[in-house]
Amino acid sequence: MSFLTQAGEAQIANKQGNATRMTVSHFVLAHVPNLGAEPSDRVASLPSDEQIVQTLPYSKHAYVNPNQVVYSLIMDSTIGDFRFNWIGLVDEEDVLIAVAHITPIEKRKSAEGVEGNTIARNFLLKYTGIQNVTGANVPADTWQLDFSTRFNGMDERERLSNLDLYGQASFLDGAYQVIKENNQYQLQAGVGYVGGIRTKLAEQESLAVSDLPCSVWLDVSLQGDVSDKVTVSQIQVQTEASSDFVSSDYVDSNSIVHYVSKLAAIDTNGEITDYRVIYDNVAQHEAKANPHPQYFEYTDEQCAATLAFAQQALSEHEAKADPHPQYQSKQSFSISGSANEIVLSSVAGTNPVSHLADHQCFSFVLSATNTAAVTIQIDDLDALSLVGVSAANQLLAGACVTLRYLAGAFYLESQINPKTGNAITDIGKLWIDTLDILRPGEYALDGSVINSKNHPIAVALIRASSNCITQSTKNANIQSYAGFYGYTDESDGSTSISLPIVGGEFIRMHDGGRGVDTGRGFASWQGDQIKAHSHNFTVGSASDMNPGANPLSVDDYYRGQPYTKVTASTGGNETRPRNLAYYGKTRL
Repeated sequence: MSFLTQAGEAQIANKQGNATRMTVSHFVLAHVPNLGAEPSDRVASLPSDEQIVQTLPYSKHAYVNPNQVVYSLIMDSTIGDFRFNWIGLVDEEDVLIAVAHITPIEKRKSAEGVEGNTIARNFLLKYTGIQNVTGANVPADTWQLDFSTRFNGMDERERLSNLDLYGQASFLDGAYQVIKENNQYQLQAGVGYVGGIRTKLAEQESLAVSDLPCSVWLDVSLQGDVSDKVTVSQIQVQTEASSDFVSSDYVDSNSIVHYVSKLAAIDTNGEITDYRVIYDNVAQHEAKANPHPQYFEYTDEQCAATLAFAQQALSEHEAKADPHPQYQSKQSFSISGSANEIVLSSVAGTNPVSHLADHQCFSFVLSATNTAAVTIQIDDLDALSLVGVSAANQLLAGACVTLRYLAGAFYLESQINPKTGNAITDIGKLWIDTLDILRPGEYALDGSVINSKNHPIAVALIRASSNCITQSTKNANIQSYAGFYGYTDESDGSTSISLPIVGGEFIRMHDGGRGVDTGRGFASWQGDQIKAHSHNFTVGSASDMNPGANPLSVDDYYRGQPYTKVTASTGGNETRPRNLAYYGKTRL
């Protein structure tokens, strides 16, 4: 069975995130001794050069659906001779995308009148949106699909279901019971289940028992090919001299799993000990548990009528409570895809969304922060644009988002911080309040410290702003950096943020290039100031006159000559308009 490697998965995600094409270039075939099972962690690398037997470009590339593509390799009778049990799919950047461990296959080419063989191998890659990133635009042909994987999966699911019901081994009534008749050991006919595989002994069989003591075992396996698989059962008698007998489940040299169960033990005196687990038929079991079912018929009918009435009442209540179900989807979704290509899939037990109606809403929790424009795909519908989201950090990981569908596109109805109930658009804003209390989700702008462990969304949003600086820089001049956030990377991997300090300050809008308040950065502090100016006042002057009884004439005088002089100080300790002192705070 093939698997997508961790490196291949990362390569696909990287190409999707960068909106570039992933180009698969070739198949690698190798023969690896003692190969074993596929690694559970999906970490794999190319075999050594000595083990690689062939490298060939893929023959065909097609899609099954938007989330599945298939790469095919066809090797005709001109290719050979070699043996391989390892297949790899590699892209043009030499990244190992997918790997398959298989039963060894001989590839022979035609030579000296002997016809070679033709082999086709396929890789089915499953990943959300993989058709787009690989550029597959041709639908897959039937021959490209490996139905053996599908059929094997069906067989395994049935086996596991039987295992849940019957246990590791159980038998119906006397099936496979070892008995002794006319000095001959016999195995009774019937049906049993070993390892979840149903086995049937059509007729009673004789057991060849030569030495005592011994034990009798049943070995069951599923064998065949893609066209059909059948149950193969073997009865084995183990004596003390048996050295090569396997008494537990095992895998043979052909990679076939065998399930083993002990049926009986026969001691030196010929006495039989039955080791089978007997499974009661369900109908027989119910008959024993309830020998008089007629007593319950009336009660069952009344319960059914009551349940039907309750279900009808519930349906009517739900219809009244939600007269417009199209406005809000009641569907539950799992989220996958990438930060910019979100895929919503209906969870098990719900019907997939087959169409969209105007004003239909969908709510879910974001798993990643976007880095560019975003598309939304619901189930198997086409991916649609999320209008208004075009830049990074507009959708934040952990936020609860509600989208509204309208006229062929999605619109952002709301984005909420689930820990505080605040809208993402309100986080970090300056709020002026006439009440001196902090409501849930509100924080004083007094330099208080928050941490990403408790406020991951707020910290992510703040760290993306230009007025977020290191705490050490902020501490160097608290007054000048009062309007800034200060961050500290903690040793536990979290981030602490100190909030701005706004107490006692007037707020002025950032100039933003207008040229009114030039030379200032966003959130910078500015001291008080009076615009430069001067005051003039006028005085008169005259020359002295001698005292006497008679008036004297004045030859010359000066009038209206200005000069500057310092006036007496008046006023308080700052320049300010009339004002009210209200509370400055923010929401996270």
